[in-house]
Amino acid sequence: VQEFEHVNGQWSMPWMADLEENKRVAAQPDSPGKTPSTGTPADTQPNTPAPELHSLWQNEERAATVTKKTNEIWHRRHDYWLLAGIIQHGYARWQDIQNDVRFAILNEPFKGEMNRGNFLEIKNKFLARRFKALVIEEQLRRAAYLNMSEDPSHPSMALNTRFSEVECLAESHQHLSKESMSGNKPANAVLHKGRKHGAKNAESND
Repeated sequence: VQEFEHVNGQWSMPWMADLEENKRVAAQPDSPGKTPSTGTPADTQPNTPAPELHSLWQNEERAATVTKKTNEIWHRRHDYWLLAGIIQHGYARWQDIQNDVRFAILNEPFKGEMNRGNFLEIKNKFLARRFKALVIEEQLRRAAYLNMSEDPSHPSMALNTRFSEVECLAESHQHLSKESMSGNKPANAVLHKGRKHGAKNAESND
């Protein structure tokens, strides 16, 4: 983010800076309003060679360029502002990031989903997965740069497998809890049985 901050600026959609400034000035008594910019959003993508990205990300950028929907179709420009938002507000503060007008471009790809009941959940899960993918891609890039190879016998590989199992278990439990709270009787029965089994294991360990 720091590498391209001087190129991209502080606003993902620069023309919105004029609108926000106009609102601020208009709110002050006896102050002439600033005329909003009528131009289209500027292309803030740096004029630098594309980094090594997954082929999927290249296809996204190609689609955004061909259709001229560079705001509506998620690509590496959105990735930059997602990282900038996380730096500004913190990891997993998705709602704060989305509500910050400086990162307004992150809301554009989801406007077609606004009528869905789980709209916020869709956005937050996508942002979390996208950030995770960016972290993985960066680690792979560093490994390639350092000419590192994967050692299956390394203890960290067993730890990675264990973490994956725990993550899968946590997601399953979260899904069951949600279904149980919404009145799903089978989910409630499974959740109750799991809790009883866990309690018995705890007693036997004592």
